[in-house]
Amino acid sequence: MIFNFFLQKILFFLNFILSTIFFPLILIFLKIITIFNDMNFDWQLNSYIFIYYLCGIKHNIKIKKLIKEGYIISNHRSFFDFALDPYISKSSIIGRKEAFYAVSFSSILGLLDKRIISFSRGTTNRKNLFNIVKEHKKNSKYKRILFYPEGTRKNYKKLSSSIDIKNKLKLGLLKSIYECSENLPIQLCLSSNKEYVFNQKKFSCIYGMNVNTEFSNAIYPYDFKNFDDFIDKISNEWYKIWSNLN
Repeated sequence: MIFNFFLQKILFFLNFILSTIFFPLILIFLKIITIFNDMNFDWQLNSYIFIYYLCGIKHNIKIKKLIKEGYIISNHRSFFDFALDPYISKSSIIGRKEAFYAVSFSSILGLLDKRIISFSRGTTNRKNLFNIVKEHKKNSKYKRILFYPEGTRKNYKKLSSSIDIKNKLKLGLLKSIYECSENLPIQLCLSSNKEYVFNQKKFSCIYGMNVNTEFSNAIYPYDFKNFDDFIDKISNEWYKIWSNLN
């Protein structure tokens, strides 16, 4: 028991250093070497190394079709989210500036690849953030935008109903998406056990965890008469997928 406790701590700090400093620095260096310009030394590769080699997850993904453009919403469980979710959805990610500062050189790699959309909590309102998102899409090949509508990390294991998750969602950015004339779809991407793989609050890392991921079908805002119906659909899909995963 004590051995496992200290092993988790050692793995956590080792993997943190490797994934946020060591490998990103190597990839940034390789990006500037002209002979390798046709190779993808990018944030996607850094995430792959972290997810499947450093953490060694056993991953099962269920998806029918990934949307070409629109919004990916995921469940927020731990630091591991920021590697896994953008990687599997091939998307840009919205997050607080402080969170990106914390992962140092991996964020620089993300910025070079135009995968990061940062904001300051408390000073950026939903309309300003949505404008930042629209501007980002003009300059990035990653037209899927990922964010966490729960706002902060959640540790629930079970949901009693769709109303349970509806009460946990922050509706600001979802409302901007619904009001926008583009009618771009939302797609859910939920995963189990992310908080066990790599947990910054507990400074723990467990190698070889089983992680199940399931995507929803595309959900188009214009298919719903009002915003509440739109959120009900999202909440119902979230509850259904979460129940399947757990």
